[in-house]
Amino acid sequence: MRRRHFYLGVLCTAVIVMLTGFEYLIQIRSHKDRVQKTSLVLIQQLETIIEGNQKEEQSLIESLKEDYVTRAKAVSYMVDNLSGLDRNLNELTRIASLMSVDEIHFFDTTGAIYSGTNPEYYGYNFNSGEQIGFFKPMLNNKALSMCQDVTPNTAAGRSMMYAICWSEKESYMVQVGISPRRLLEELKSNEISSVVARIPSYDGIDLVIAHKDSKEIIGSTYSPLNRQKMGEVGLLDSYNPFKKNSYDTSVKGLGKTYCMSHGYKDYIITVVQKKSVVHENLPITLLIVFSYLVLGVVVIFVVIKKFSKQILEKERNAITDELTDVYNRRGYEKFIKEAKMENLIFVSMDLDGLKIANDTYGHAAGDELIAGAAKCMKETFGNFGNIFRMGGDEFVALLYLDEDRFKESIKNFNRAVSHWQGKLIRQMSISVGYVRQDEFSKISIEDLAKIADKRMYKMKEKSSTPPENYESLLKRISINY
Repeated sequence: MRRRHFYLGVLCTAVIVMLTGFEYLIQIRSHKDRVQKTSLVLIQQLETIIEGNQKEEQSLIESLKEDYVTRAKAVSYMVDNLSGLDRNLNELTRIASLMSVDEIHFFDTTGAIYSGTNPEYYGYNFNSGEQIGFFKPMLNNKALSMCQDVTPNTAAGRSMMYAICWSEKESYMVQVGISPRRLLEELKSNEISSVVARIPSYDGIDLVIAHKDSKEIIGSTYSPLNRQKMGEVGLLDSYNPFKKNSYDTSVKGLGKTYCMSHGYKDYIITVVQKKSVVHENLPITLLIVFSYLVLGVVVIFVVIKKFSKQILEKERNAITDELTDVYNRRGYEKFIKEAKMENLIFVSMDLDGLKIANDTYGHAAGDELIAGAAKCMKETFGNFGNIFRMGGDEFVALLYLDEDRFKESIKNFNRAVSHWQGKLIRQMSISVGYVRQDEFSKISIEDLAKIADKRMYKMKEKSSTPPENYESLLKRISINY
């Protein structure tokens, strides 16, 4: 029984460990799925922000270009209506201030600067450099108005926007130059690094944006990564442009992470999530699951133990004699199928005078006699084998011990029987026959039973003829062998 419970306990422990392991794998998989879903949402949000940011920049630039061309046309209108104004430096400086422009230049029909607020530029033409050469198409199309994107001024190196148009009489061109402070401030605030810095932070989640070509990180919610190469900080700098790329890596300063990257326009967007934060509640979850499993297994174990005990009790009752608490004939049939023959001693015993006791003193006296006989057998033979009540007054013992100890056991049995005294019956007599397995080279247990019975009845026959009453019988205390 104890061994069975031990194996059951080992099995239950193995089941708990296995189920806890499965739960761990399920939780890890669930967390990774949640990481991927979160990353997809954040990547889509970043793409939307970048797209809106670029549209906002473009809209602002186009609006300023139209405004600056309008200012150039206004200057042209004033010059056309005020003779000599185009060569009056003081007036041009005053008009530039009124028009909120930094520079005014006048080009002749060949594309050369002949006047303006900056005399140092006189003589420059459309062939003087790449920046000013942008306006060459003006020479071939006098209906054209142009505005340049923010470009470093070739001469001074300042960031400027230049707008140019032909005069109404098409005799000269007017160019205004503006340092677009507002535009530059807007563009600076719309830079990727600024945009990313303004994104709300999430515990354990960082966003990284790098250039597709250079792989340089230009924006990150974890600022120490800025201006470093992706590969230098542990991020993959190669990716499949047709799908979201998920991978595990160790990121500099962030530790072990789950990452997802995706290419969008000129950028690589990467969402980085710390494993320590993602799995923060994993130990508690596993502890809860483990506790429930242990509780469940304990309950199952108790139930199984209870039912197994009931089953074993039922099985034992089925093979146990109720009166004597030794095995019955059914138990005997079960045991002889598995009994080992080596060193086996088969003992056949018969309780003398049971019928007389029943007939004279009643079945209660007979039951007392049977129970007393079984008690003597258990006390002397119980440690060496099993005892069976075959029915009525017949008993069998299957014992495993050497001949010397058996002879000692027989003496003890004789002593126990002779000293026994019941409430209704004062004394008992038992006839015994036995056979050792080693008396024969090859023999079955059924044949041993026959030989033991034959010897037992032979010993019974040697005794005197049974008396007519039980009282006389009980005067014979000796045990017949």
